[in-house]
Amino acid sequence: MQPLTLINGSATRTLASSDRGLCFGQGVTTSIRVSSGQPELWSDHLNALEQSAKALGFVVPGLEPLLKRDIGLLPKVDLIIKVILTAGIGDGSYQMSETPMPTRIVQIDPIPLSLQCQPPATLFMCHTRLSHNQQLAGIKCLNRTEHLLASCESPMQSMSDGLMMDPNGCVISSTRANLFILNKEGLITPDLSRCGVAGVMRQTVIRLADRLGIPLTVADCSINQILSADALFLTNAVRRIWPVVRFEQTAYSPSPVIERLQRALEPQLV
Repeated sequence: MQPLTLINGSATRTLASSDRGLCFGQGVTTSIRVSSGQPELWSDHLNALEQSAKALGFVVPGLEPLLKRDIGLLPKVDLIIKVILTAGIGDGSYQMSETPMPTRIVQIDPIPLSLQCQPPATLFMCHTRLSHNQQLAGIKCLNRTEHLLASCESPMQSMSDGLMMDPNGCVISSTRANLFILNKEGLITPDLSRCGVAGVMRQTVIRLADRLGIPLTVADCSINQILSADALFLTNAVRRIWPVVRFEQTAYSPSPVIERLQRALEPQLV
C-alpha cells in the first residue's frame, strides 16, 4: 500500500500556511498501530488526543466519529496511522479565534520492515536535555525540537535510540519512547510531571503490571539506576514493548518479566 494523507477527511497534501499547528506548534499527535484493520488501544489514543488538545486550548467536536470515518476508508491490513490535531487556521496572531475550526490530519503508512522483525534496542546518551514545563508535561504536542536534536546525536547508524535527561540530570525517556527499568524490587518508570510524553503504551504497561502483581514505582530515575538495572525496555504504541540489549557499554540479558508483560499485552491491544 502507498502512503496516504487525509486532511479533514480529504485525500490531499495541502495544508494552509496559516494553520496554527504549522505556525505555532499548537497541535497534538499520536501514532496508532493497526492490525488487520483494527486500531490498537483505540480508546486510550482517543482520550489522549482529546485531553491533550484541551490542554492546548482547543477541542475537536465529534472527534471519534470523524476519525472512525477516516479509518473506515482503509483496507483491512496492518498499518501505522499518525493522527495530528491542530487549532486550525489563524490570522497570524497568538490569540485564537472565538470560533476555531481545528484541522484533522490522518497520515497512513504501511508497517515498515524494521517493525516486522524488530531487534532489541541499543541506546546511547543524548546531550540535548528536555526543558521543564509542567503545563505541557505528559502531552505529545507538535513542538518536538528537543527530541529531534537529540535523535541527531547518534554516534552510529546502528544505534536504535538515545536516552534524554532533564535539567536536573534525571533520565526521562528515549527520543521516541518511554522507559522502564527492572531491578530486584520491580519496575521503575520515570516521573513525567515536569517534562516528557506520557505515552499510551506506557499507561497500558502500568495497568498490566498492576494486574500481574509486578511492583511498579513512578519516580525520578538516575543514570546509576540504569547502569545497575537487571533489564531495561522501551514502550511506544508502534513498537509496543521493546527490550533493550545495550546502553552505551552496559549490556542487559533477556528478562522473563519483560516476556511476561509482552505475552499479557497481546490480548489488550484491540
